[in-house]
Amino acid sequence: WPKLVISVFLSIIATALALIPSMLTKSLIDDILPNNDMAMLMQVVVTLIALQIISHVISGTRGYVLRLVGDRIVSNLRNDVYEKAQYLPMRFYDKTSTGSVINRISGDSATLQAFMLRITQEGVVQFFKMIGIIVIMLCINWKLTLLSLFPVPLVAIGSRIFSKKIAPFYRRIWRRSAAVSGVLTDTIPGIRVIKSFTNEKNATEMFKEKTKEWCETSVKAGKIIHAYPATVNTFVGFGSVVIWMLGGMAVLGVSGASVGEITAGMLVSFI
Repeated sequence: WPKLVISVFLSIIATALALIPSMLTKSLIDDILPNNDMAMLMQVVVTLIALQIISHVISGTRGYVLRLVGDRIVSNLRNDVYEKAQYLPMRFYDKTSTGSVINRISGDSATLQAFMLRITQEGVVQFFKMIGIIVIMLCINWKLTLLSLFPVPLVAIGSRIFSKKIAPFYRRIWRRSAAVSGVLTDTIPGIRVIKSFTNEKNATEMFKEKTKEWCETSVKAGKIIHAYPATVNTFVGFGSVVIWMLGGMAVLGVSGASVGEITAGMLVSFI
């Protein structure tokens, strides 16, 4: 737990550092470039270089800490699952394939580790970054902020629909993958028996059948998996277009923009 707390703390620092360049961009466009302020420009450049170095050092440290925690958790999990498997009754193994058991001990724990590392490294950082960005945007121009957030309800609804659609496919993929592992664990250790009865062709055909079932299920799931991000990015892109249009009109001084007075640097920082 102490290491997880440290990683979260480092994530907060990394998020705060990631928000600084957008603020510097506003100052660069509105103040430094129009006034030909070379001294201020060099200060911004030095600041950005320092931010890059510090951010990468923090990211590397956070990644190592999370990897260390994830490896220990997965190691303990594998030991517990294996120990539990030793004491399960024989009727469990009569109904469950060997490949499923091996997949739970090895494959599922590895998937859990990848999930933990991805969520803690990306999910936590992105969450804090989102909060920070929204706060800064509200302080700069609340009208543009509300316009930029209009795709959020659509994304939330889409996520709900996507989770319901994709969950059955992931369960099927897991079962197909377990079936493939089951064939491997049943045939490879008994390869001498298979060769003794010249049963190589049947074993190969059985493996191809299980692999084909897994491939077909994965392809069906892939349609939904790739359709969802494309749809979300489309909605987000529409939000950017709206900001460009209304924000650009406000910068040009066109009446009816309804977003208040903004500068070019402010608009770029929003985008």
